[in-house]
Amino acid sequence: MTICIKGVRKESMQREYGIKFKLISIHNVMLFFYIIVMVIGESNFMQYGFMNSFISCCKLALLFSSMMYLLFLKRNIEMPKDIWFILLIGINVITMIQNGLEINFILLFMMIITSSKCSMESIFKTFLIAFCVGCAIVFLSSAFNIISDEINIRYSADFLSNLFLHSNRYERHSFGFQFSNQVPFVIMTIYFVWIAWKQEYVKFYQHLIFEILNIYTFVCCGSRFVFIIIVGTNILYYWVKIRYNKVKNGELAKIEIFLIDSIFGIGTIISFLCVLFYQWIPKFMDIFFNFRLTNAFQAVKYYGFHLLGSGFDAGTFNGEMEIIVDNGYIMLFMQRGIILGCAIILFWTYITRTVTKNKNPYILIPIFMFAIENFVDYQVMSFHFIAFMCIVCHTDDELVKFTVHDKTNVKYLIAKEGTNS
Repeated sequence: MTICIKGVRKESMQREYGIKFKLISIHNVMLFFYIIVMVIGESNFMQYGFMNSFISCCKLALLFSSMMYLLFLKRNIEMPKDIWFILLIGINVITMIQNGLEINFILLFMMIITSSKCSMESIFKTFLIAFCVGCAIVFLSSAFNIISDEINIRYSADFLSNLFLHSNRYERHSFGFQFSNQVPFVIMTIYFVWIAWKQEYVKFYQHLIFEILNIYTFVCCGSRFVFIIIVGTNILYYWVKIRYNKVKNGELAKIEIFLIDSIFGIGTIISFLCVLFYQWIPKFMDIFFNFRLTNAFQAVKYYGFHLLGSGFDAGTFNGEMEIIVDNGYIMLFMQRGIILGCAIILFWTYITRTVTKNKNPYILIPIFMFAIENFVDYQVMSFHFIAFMCIVCHTDDELVKFTVHDKTNVKYLIAKEGTNS
């Protein structure tokens, strides 16, 4: 009788693990195709008339697949994890009623919800592979003239341009993407995910490779701010390693914890203050930021901030003003509205707080630098950072919970156990 029960239990466990493995595999496949579809959607493949319809059909298929996946999963609502998605999707549906159909946000949140059965390691790995494959398709297509390499001329006389370009006039290549600053952003995204995945095991030569790519993309694409962000990330990484003991033992000062946890809220406040006190900001700052402050001020003056937003074209070339606003916080509240904007800032604050509680500096570094990068770009809810957004469903994941891998500490613990025994 006992043997029979053991056999049944073993069989049920095998069935359970088999189902879990299939669920993980299905989600990774969905995530893989989702990333590739989104990368292609940002490229000059969209210049072909049929591609808009094709990409839209792919997004609808992924949305339907994720819904079917959730129905099969039969998940119960978990607090506070799922409440974020119910809230965000609900608000986004309301904003769509006023501003028109746009499924990118809903699809993004559905892909995050369906990641609950996967590990963060598999999410980071799948994202990196899919992202690199998608970018390789774009780069190779551009190299073989299947899609165009958009080139525009920029005139600048700042220090970085003179240091690397030796001229105040230079060409900016897009290498198959719609905008030239997307290529440096690709390097930054891969670098951020690589740090979060490998954590303290990122080798010096790997940092060096990213810095070489950073310089190359700066010379070819001319994105100064992403260049600074990547260099700053490298410096911050080694600063964390030097200050390793304080971070791992939770000895960060309260003011440091507050600043890190509130970085997205602080970014929002500073952005709003820059618009509010635009007249008092020195002109050289506006020139340095390529008149981003002027564009943000004019756009806010025209569109304003509303509860449900001013539409998805506000602050873009497709909008009524035909002005691009390169500030993620201003764009979020201007396009999506005050309600959804506040919810998303709280969403990122929850993620940041989760990582801080787990004392994981190597995931905090990319999130912190990402928050700073949004001062000069609109990426606050971009698919580029879906892997980090998935943390909201994986607060107890091994990769999120920082584990000390110091050999001397391991030896000390083994010796201590031997003494106690």
